Parts: sequence; structure tokens; C-alpha cells
Amino acid sequence: MTTIKLSIVIITISASLIAAAGLYKKTNDDSCSDTDRFCTFEDLSQEYSEGEDWKVETRRASSGLLVSAIHGGGIEPATSQIASAIAGESHNFYTFKGMLSSGNFENLHIDSTHFDEPEALEMVDAVNDHITIHGAEGEEPKTLIGGLNRELAEEISNQLNSSGFSVKKAPDHLNGEDPDNFVNQPKSERGVQLEITEAQRESFYKNGDTSFSSRNDASNQTSAFDDYVGAVKAAIEGES
Repeated sequence: MTTIKLSIVIITISASLIAAAGLYKKTNDDSCSDTDRFCTFEDLSQEYSEGEDWKVETRRASSGLLVSAIHGGGIEPATSQIASAIAGESHNFYTFKGMLSSGNFENLHIDSTHFDEPEALEMVDAVNDHITIHGAEGEEPKTLIGGLNRELAEEISNQLNSSGFSVKKAPDHLNGEDPDNFVNQPKSERGVQLEITEAQRESFYKNGDTSFSSRNDASNQTSAFDDYVGAVKAAIEGES
């Protein structure tokens, strides 16, 4: 009986020492989103390879604005293309693209409050203003708007509404108001988050096709894509 108790104590102590030494590999913790496989970019990059499973694309400009899509590529389809078009050559652009043949969202999505890819952090820290493009579920074409830059958010809402697009205030779980959210990491500590529903993104491509081949061929973009991008650009210019 004494031997059994001693063995249990030794096993318990050993497990505690291993955990304290950081030897347990853990890709998630209690602070992560329940739907995310990884909490940090470091964890993700240990499992998936740059250039094969994911890639970062950037353009730098002298503007004080960054337009980003941290869930680009196959994670939230078409968000990279929308962000790139809004940024154009005048503003800074960043996107993290999922490149898996399937399961991009399930495997490569890192919540916005935990997203810490180094180049993304460096770029957002260097600007005053920030607009992030995300994809949301939804069969109704609309944009759910949030973030802490209320003035720019209102201007974007007005321009999109004037161009015939539906814009609603984002619900709490998508409102981008957490100070730790990537959208709120520029120097001003506030940004605008656009959560664009699946139906709205599908309207930007012929036959509603947001597949890899379709969204990477600009000739498949509809007039709705151009109108949407133009409205956001007008809002940016109006706030400049």
C-alpha cells in the first residue's frame, strides 16, 4: 500500500515538473476561441509550412493607413482580394492566406485577439489607421461593421449605404471592440472591422463563385465588387 501511494506521488510530481518546464506541447488554451486549433502564429507555423500551406502578402506605401485581411486565402474566401483592392497602391496592405486544399478555416484561423504574425504586428504598429476585412456567415448580403474608430466606421457605413449595400452594427461577438483585437493595434489604438457575409462576397464574383480559381481571376469580379471597393475608398478619402 505504501509503495502504491509513493508511485502516485512520484508520477504527480513528475507531471508537474514537466508542465512547469513547458515540455507539454499545447496548441490551445482556455483563452483561445473554442473553434481555433491554434492560439498563436508560432504554434501554427510549427505545424504548417510557409509557401506550401500558407503565405503572407504585403505592399507598403507612405500612407498612414493599413488595410488587412488576416483570414485570407481559403480561410475566409475573397477577403484578401477585397482588402487588396481597397488598399490599391496608395495604402499599406497585408494579408495572411490559407493555402490548404481544404480545411483552411478549421486549421489556419487564429482569432483576431490572438493574431500575432510578426510582419502583421510590425505593419500595424507603424500606422495611425487600420481597416480589417473579414468574412462572416450569412445568406443575406450585408456588412457587419465594428471596431473602435467610430468616425471612420460611420463614414464607411454611409458610403456603402449610398451605394446600395446593407450595413448593420456588428453583434457583440463580431464587434471588434476588444482593445486586444488586431484591428485596434495601430498607433491610434482604434480601427474599423468589416465582417462581410458569405452572400455579399459571393455577389462580388460571377455565378457567386468564390473558389480559388475564380477569386484569383480579376475578370470574374462583378460590378458589385467595384462599387463596394469604391465606396470604402470614398470613405477613406473623406476622412483624410
